[in-house]
Amino acid sequence: MQQIYYRLFRCVLFAGLLVAASCSDNRATAVVSKFAESELHYIGTGCEGPFWAIRDGNFVAFDGAAYRVQMENVTLEDIGSHRVSMSSPLPKGNLVTTFLLKHDDTVALIEGIRPVPDFTPEQWASAYGAQMRQASETLRASPSLVLCPASKS
Repeated sequence: MQQIYYRLFRCVLFAGLLVAASCSDNRATAVVSKFAESELHYIGTGCEGPFWAIRDGNFVAFDGAAYRVQMENVTLEDIGSHRVSMSSPLPKGNLVTTFLLKHDDTVALIEGIRPVPDFTPEQWASAYGAQMRQASETLRASPSLVLCPASKS
């Protein structure tokens, strides 16, 4: 089951979302720093196995053997109420993924993924818009992630 979610999350981020942005020190609150320094593992895995993390300013997936860049040069921002926004540019705007942090900021739930500015009705009606809507709904239903200390790998 974890592999299915891992592949889905990886596909969602890869499906037309190869992007670039930059990490900004002026947004480095304690919540953002903890998020950026952690590995995101599925809850219940004991911080073992595949994970996502920020490495060298990129959002990467580690499948147990190799790192794969999902988004380049992401921007993280503490948006309050224990939420971290991860942003990366699209051709016309940004893709924003929002994580809700719970349990003393040790568990992350994916609240959503959305384009900013919002797509036009025509863009939402396109195949890409439908894919974005489905990806957002699927991500919100994905299992919780636990923030684990960075490994040596």
